[in-house]
Amino acid sequence: MATRGAPLSPGHVEGLNVVDVEFYGVERVVSAWRAYHDHLTHYPEPDASGKVSDAALSTWSARSPDLLADLLFEMASHLKLQMDKVALKRAAYFPRGHYEIEQETTAIRKGLASMLSKGYLPVVDVVRAREELEKIASPSAGGSLPGGKA
Repeated sequence: MATRGAPLSPGHVEGLNVVDVEFYGVERVVSAWRAYHDHLTHYPEPDASGKVSDAALSTWSARSPDLLADLLFEMASHLKLQMDKVALKRAAYFPRGHYEIEQETTAIRKGLASMLSKGYLPVVDVVRAREELEKIASPSAGGSLPGGKA
């Protein structure tokens, strides 16, 4: 339950991948896991242009938290924990900053992948980059660069 607010985290994925082992023989849990797993592995198909429609993605995305809450509820019930499905679905804390980092990282990764797939090579201006770093790390700003240079 600790990772329910971060479904892309490695810990969340690892936890999901042991549900059927840890709850072997607990049919309600295994059934909820199968429904969630089936949903996760059937991402909406792209159309002829290669894009997934906003409507299909919206429908798929809206169903994910419900199925996860169902799974967590069944796990909690088996463990004799009194949990509310709404709380399981909505009570996770995921800071806005984490969301922004994920979005920015995805944008950078996709942008670089697009450039590289088209044969473009990124160009790095080391001299100008060094000058910018020197401005940031100037003694008046209280910083220094590696090698003792300000």
